Amino acid sequence: MIGVAVLAASVLVLPAASEGRFVPRDGTWGGFKWTVACFTVDCGRTMETGYFELRSRVVREVGYNVVIACYNRETRQSYDRYFTVDESRVTARLNGNGVARFSQRKTSDFRSGQVRTTVDFSGARPTLEVVMEVGRFEVCNGRTTFRVQRGELP
Repeated sequence: MIGVAVLAASVLVLPAASEGRFVPRDGTWGGFKWTVACFTVDCGRTMETGYFELRSRVVREVGYNVVIACYNRETRQSYDRYFTVDESRVTARLNGNGVARFSQRKTSDFRSGQVRTTVDFSGARPTLEVVMEVGRFEVCNGRTTFRVQRGELP
């Protein structure tokens, strides 16, 4: 009887492992990536960062510092800016596939916009994706995806 139970358990576990699913563990997750941005006349390489806390399959305290591309309708100038959220009190539970999505209105440096965030543990590598749409007179948009690791704070 024990042999049958072990065989049944291995049949249930092996398909998930072979699909490349990542098992999320509690803790702080974070990542960074390099990008090129033009904040003034000069363009250069800069770093974007993102992090979140995971406890009991609930995503909490999401934070990020990402570059958004802006266009000022009055001056007709294009430029890049950082959009930074240091602490987000929103929480979202990972679904059965290991994905949590939420949307919220956030403000950074007097720019207010809609931010959609996705934490995804469904593949072989966990990711954090941030998508922003900001402004009226100054229109800014951005989309960044980070590969995240447990215990890595940017």
